[in-house]
Parts: sequence; structure tokens; C-alpha cells
Amino acid sequence: MGISRDEWLHALQEANIDLCIHDPDSITTGEFGEMLNIDRSAAARRLKLLVKAGRATRTTKRVQGSDGRTVTLPAYKLVEEKPAKKRR
Repeated sequence: MGISRDEWLHALQEANIDLCIHDPDSITTGEFGEMLNIDRSAAARRLKLLVKAGRATRTTKRVQGSDGRTVTLPAYKLVEEKPAKKRR
């Protein structure tokens, strides 16, 4: 293969394409639902609304499956609020 992995990653970054880095500090839909004591479908709807509002971003998270294997799941992470710009 003539193009290196680093060149591919650089091209993705230049195009502002999310690389779905595994983020251990993120939260899965199931974890979010459990935290709020709501079912998975309600949790998924709320997380989608947070993403749409720009308050969360989608990523992935590695978790231990029930059979002991490590699995990768969709996950979400809060986006840090940017301070409002001061008007002059």
C-alpha cells in the first residue's frame, strides 16, 4: 500500500472528520439511562437532542461484555461550553 496510515489520519483531520477515538470518560446510552433511571429508548432520544443542541458529541467506548470480551459501543461526551464573546 502506497499511502501510510498517518497520511490517511492527517487527511481525515484536515477534512474535520471525527476519528471516533475511544473515550473512557464518555457514557453509553445504557449507562446514561441507568444514571437517570430511564429506559434505553428515552435515554437515546435525550442524547440525540443533546448532540443536536451542540452540548454533546458522539464517540465510542470500550466496555467489558457479559461474556468477558471487550466490545466497542457508541458513546457520548459532553462538549465544553465556550465562553460567550464579549460585545464592544
